[in-house]
Amino acid sequence: MVFEWYFPEEHQLQKLRHGLSEFDCVIFNLKAPVEICIQRDAKRHPARRLGEATIRDVHERVSRTNVGTPVDTHKNDIPSALMGMIAYLSATQPQISARSVGLDTGKCFTPPPDSAAGL
Repeated sequence: MVFEWYFPEEHQLQKLRHGLSEFDCVIFNLKAPVEICIQRDAKRHPARRLGEATIRDVHERVSRTNVGTPVDTHKNDIPSALMGMIAYLSATQPQISARSVGLDTGKCFTPPPDSAAGL
């Protein structure tokens, strides 16, 4: 299962982790500089933009939470970031590989400018 959400307070993430305690969980912490987040927001459809002030506020709050394995989403494209996460999982949980999760990086895509992905 993959959850995409931001957790500005570590206790929120701990609550999720506790709720999933019967499962093996790996947490990845996606990282990008605030300026990159602002640039990505500017590429969204105008109705979906959050605005610079909101981006800065959210970035500042989530930057305080350093739980999980960091993934640089600034220097990596989507397929590279995914392959890095799969490599980490393969090294720590041998039953997981790109093949076992059905990852075909040829089918990965960059979200269109109007998507909400990439905060």
